Amino acid sequence: MANRYALRMEQPDSWTIFDVFTGQPAELKHQIMVGMNTRDANAWSIGLTAGTSGDGQR
Repeated sequence: MANRYALRMEQPDSWTIFDVFTGQPAELKHQIMVGMNTRDANAWSIGLTAGTSGDGQR
């Protein structure tokens, strides 16, 4: 099965997590996942793909 979320660099050290099926930025807890630094974007994208909130919580 393909990952639903991926990262897209918008500017140097500014990342968006987006839904690969819709092309739209991901949203979690009413927060749009744009303008993130590299570390946070990686952590959140792994968490979203695994079905958690990025901090280990489901």
